Amino acid sequence: MIGVERVVVMDFGRYSGLILVMLCFHFLIMPLSYACVEGSSKVVVPAVVGKDRGRLVTISVKVTNGTGNVYTEIHPITGAYTQSSELSAVKAAFDYLNMSNSDCDVYFDVEGVSGAYVDGPSAGAAMALGLVSALRGREPRSDALVTGTINDEGVIGPIGGLIEKAKATRVLGYDYLLTSLDDPRDVLLTSFIEDRYGIRLVNVRNLTDLCNKMFSNDPLDTPTYNPTHTVVDGVGRYETSGLDDFRMIAVTMVAEFDDGISRELNEVSNRSELYKILSYYKEETPLIRKLIEHGYLYTAANKVFT
Repeated sequence: MIGVERVVVMDFGRYSGLILVMLCFHFLIMPLSYACVEGSSKVVVPAVVGKDRGRLVTISVKVTNGTGNVYTEIHPITGAYTQSSELSAVKAAFDYLNMSNSDCDVYFDVEGVSGAYVDGPSAGAAMALGLVSALRGREPRSDALVTGTINDEGVIGPIGGLIEKAKATRVLGYDYLLTSLDDPRDVLLTSFIEDRYGIRLVNVRNLTDLCNKMFSNDPLDTPTYNPTHTVVDGVGRYETSGLDDFRMIAVTMVAEFDDGISRELNEVSNRSELYKILSYYKEETPLIRKLIEHGYLYTAANKVFT
């Protein structure tokens, strides 16, 4: 039996117009889909230099065509914490813009620092903001600065040296300093800084929140006070045998803290923001004492350590 091979012949002429249109469309959109958006920007960042001395430094950000690398200038030498922040800033910024950095190289340069070494994570949020600015081709508002850590998901975290950084920010004419202010003690510090130095601290929780505020000219609000209390109900007991000395230290710390809050409450107006914060701590005290009863001595002591 002889096999017969069946050959199917398509009429390409019939579909040539459609095929040509599809090919042209493909080659037109391919550069738009994969080409890197190049750009550059500079952000001013408050920093602590030397012994408790605040000053402002400039971080320049540049984006070029590349292969997904992140580079940092070696003059000054940049430490591991800052380099890690740069990587997180790149991840957070490109994700925020729904972009891929696989065809881009990003360059960071800390300018205006005379020392030979720079380290710390507190410029991460500013680096991410500068990168968004470079990719958008849009400058952030000129009356505010930002300080804070950032992780890969774009969450902004607290920093140290807030008073020194706020002073430096205000001295050079800025009105606002944006940072993470989720702890009640931060809100208390905010009231002190605003009264003493005349600069307003604004709470930001993530990169989206930061960009919404920094790429707007609307007035910025100081943090609203709405803390939650310590949860004790349902917490198991922790064995503390042999820790009698530390238990006494925790009990003493809580007692002294409670007495101090009571004195402060008698000296401030019951309509002030400070009164609300002090009242919160007054309500926290019995809950903190319950933590001691459950054996969480370190946690209790840490909650009243200010």
